Amino acid sequence: NSNNSNNNNIKNGEEANSDSCNEQYGEKLKFLEEECKTPSIFERSEVLFQWFVLLKEFIKHNLFSFFGPFSIPVIIAMDGVQAAVNQGFLPTMSVFIFSIQIFLWATYAFPVILWLYYRPDSISPFEVLLYTCIVLIRNLIIGIKYGFVPVAEMDRRKRRLMNFLTFGYELIVFGWSKIPEKVLEEELDASFFRLDVNISNHFFEFDVTPYQSMPRALQTILQDHSTHQQQQKHGYSKQGTVSRLSLQHDPLHEHRAVQCIRVPAADVIRHLWTDATSHDFNPSNLARILAVIQWTLPCFARQLQGHGFLGDSVTEVITVFGFLAFAIFGYGSLLSFVHVGFFDFRRRLFMMRQCSALWSAAYKHYQNPRTQSLPLLYLSDKSINAWHICRQTVLDLGRRYALRVQAYMSVFLAVELLATSWLLYQLIAASTIDFTSLLVASFNIIVLSGLFLPLIIYGTLANRNARVHRDILNFHILRIRSHKAENRLKPLKQLEGKNNDNEPVAPFEHEETLLSSCDALLEAVREEIKLADKIRPLSVLGFRANENLIRSLGALLLSTVAAAVSNLASKTSI
Repeated sequence: NSNNSNNNNIKNGEEANSDSCNEQYGEKLKFLEEECKTPSIFERSEVLFQWFVLLKEFIKHNLFSFFGPFSIPVIIAMDGVQAAVNQGFLPTMSVFIFSIQIFLWATYAFPVILWLYYRPDSISPFEVLLYTCIVLIRNLIIGIKYGFVPVAEMDRRKRRLMNFLTFGYELIVFGWSKIPEKVLEEELDASFFRLDVNISNHFFEFDVTPYQSMPRALQTILQDHSTHQQQQKHGYSKQGTVSRLSLQHDPLHEHRAVQCIRVPAADVIRHLWTDATSHDFNPSNLARILAVIQWTLPCFARQLQGHGFLGDSVTEVITVFGFLAFAIFGYGSLLSFVHVGFFDFRRRLFMMRQCSALWSAAYKHYQNPRTQSLPLLYLSDKSINAWHICRQTVLDLGRRYALRVQAYMSVFLAVELLATSWLLYQLIAASTIDFTSLLVASFNIIVLSGLFLPLIIYGTLANRNARVHRDILNFHILRIRSHKAENRLKPLKQLEGKNNDNEPVAPFEHEETLLSSCDALLEAVREEIKLADKIRPLSVLGFRANENLIRSLGALLLSTVAAAVSNLASKTSI
């Protein structure tokens, strides 16, 4: 009978646990259905690439690039009027976007029509082919951007009007270049959902005892806290409250009490990202300068062949100036997509260093003043968990934009390889040298290599910080185990009351439990970092960013330059 009663109790307990789990699961689904509607967390967190959307958008934008407004009926037939309006093919949403579309079409189509009609000798076919390739590459980049937009969001854009700000955040480089607050909050929600973290339950505990006044970075976090507390009423970015803790016993120093302040993890993560983006510069002027240099190269080639700098007739001058306007906006916009990747890697490196500074005063001492202003963490379970989530969020935040950047880099790598192949063909296999293609190919190899190299360097330094994180955690693990060994050598006695300085002293058993818990947590986080560094490092073009990739790029450049110089010298001597 007693066995039967025990079995019944166990069965009833399992049913109660099952009902509790089902109830919690139902509440979570209800929360997601009610609070996360447009765009939903499901859509923002799931990053999928749609090849069909890429192909369709590539065709649509090529139609408009070559045929201009005459292609609008075909575009409307493919996706509907509302989608055409939202993409700037009709002037209803924004006259500015529609004007840019018309301007790019006119500055490419009219010069090409003039060249096809008059066939001037001073403008080589390669120059026209160059700007045609720029059009195709630009439209391919646009198709890649749309390929990363969630399916449900693409369907909604066929039924309702999209405002200009949303267009800029989602489809232009503003979304991950300037990073508006709206985009940051949505990407934070998506990252917390992917990591399966309820961020409102996690806090950083900072030790403010060594400071006479609050550290500058902590002052900024506390000032921004109230604003975000009012705005974030729901969602995975919901925050807790800032609170000052009573004097805490330092588990690694027997007679030291510390004053801690508990700050929501969402506030700290948001501050780190905002601080990392506060010193981004605008490279648009550099892109325009490079576009003008790109335009002048065929002009220099014309002079080498005995023609005028801009051509020999009014028609040729008009054609060349048309290509100049297209180069500034078309080629310049292509380079702007690369600088987004540069900013992304630079920010992640900066935040990885800030994560290191939160645990180590020695590391913080050698960093910039902004990183030095960060307070140090108090050794506790809450701080370790919050720091681990912060580090995971730093690497995961903006996954959709980061994958876009990877796709852009792949396209530009293909362009660089084609330019290198064409350059070597001209210098080795071709009977005559086309100076226009020679100058253009050499220039693009230099520009793209100069853009790839900083990306790889920043990615390498960020990946190296994963090793720094492991070393810092190892240091704290050794401190804890050393202190535990010292405690075992001391006489075991119960510590009660207060010490001579009127500071609370933790009982020995409580201190031992806290140290053991922190030891186990730090070791688990260290192993997770080691595994994540192996399977999910920062990569460039699908390769881990490290010193070997830098050497490979340098070897490719040096070998190309050596082959080009030797063959050019032999051909000119002949």
